[in-house]
Amino acid sequence: MCVFSGFKAVVVFSIMLLSINLALADENIGVVQQDGVLHVNAVEADRLLKKRPEIVVLDVRTPVEFKQGHIKSAVNLNYYDAEYKKLLGKLGRAKTYLVHCKSGRRSGLSIPILKSLGFNNIVHMDHGFDSWRRAGLDVSTD
Repeated sequence: MCVFSGFKAVVVFSIMLLSINLALADENIGVVQQDGVLHVNAVEADRLLKKRPEIVVLDVRTPVEFKQGHIKSAVNLNYYDAEYKKLLGKLGRAKTYLVHCKSGRRSGLSIPILKSLGFNNIVHMDHGFDSWRRAGLDVSTD
């Protein structure tokens, strides 16, 4: 019975993680990974943002990189800022965040931090803003 209870807890936890972003994913947008994060490419990210404008774009590049061009309405929190984790902690947990950086490294490293802070609605734009530019998608400088 104890084994069944443990198995049941694992199943419930797995379903909970997957259900977090399954509402965002459809057959044409992204893949939900084991950690419950929806991974999308730049074109899928653009399509998702058009479908769900309430999604917060979290750009974790430096302010200099951000000023050179970013996704419209993105929030910039510098991954290299000494207060980065504290700044992330001030964000609303109930919102969905599309997180990205230049190439996907910093934003990928941000996922465990976000998860540890209680964020569950996370979308990661694989290959970062470089892929956004390569896809010819809209870039804002305001």
